[in-house]
Amino acid sequence: LPGFAELADNLKNTEKKLEELTSARDSEVKCLQILVDEKVEEIERLNKELQKVLKFKNQMMQMMNEI
Repeated sequence: LPGFAELADNLKNTEKKLEELTSARDSEVKCLQILVDEKVEEIERLNKELQKVLKFKNQMMQMMNEI
């Protein structure tokens, strides 16, 4: 069959391109996961700081009420 070799080549090229795209996507996912992890850590750190500030504020309010 004359067109069979061409079809086989097209299929191989398509498979190769799909592998390249999959690899690129996997790399992007890894990078995004790193960014997400960093943001989660930052949010957790800020949340701890906020809790300290709120605790201090509540203590100050309590002291003001006692006066």
